[in-house]
Amino acid sequence: TLKPSAGQGTEHAWGNYAFALGGAVQGGKLYGTLPNLKLNGPDDLDGEGRWIPSTSLEQYVAPMLRWMGVAEGDLPYILPNMAAFNTRALNYL
Repeated sequence: TLKPSAGQGTEHAWGNYAFALGGAVQGGKLYGTLPNLKLNGPDDLDGEGRWIPSTSLEQYVAPMLRWMGVAEGDLPYILPNMAAFNTRALNYL
């Protein structure tokens, strides 16, 4: 969290940046959006500075798994949270 905890530190978060490299990658594109970093702002989950990432690990990993030969029907077993997202995969390959 951005707002200090009782010990005056911050908590860990789960958002991060990821890079995909290689000949199959459509370069020069960014996916997702940066959050509004204002406490109690539109992207703050609870007023503590917990910003939810706009893009999930599942959306990033699914195209890579398909490229590696994983069948579409097997993706829900490997990525069980994939159904929670309207956009099931990023189109970067």
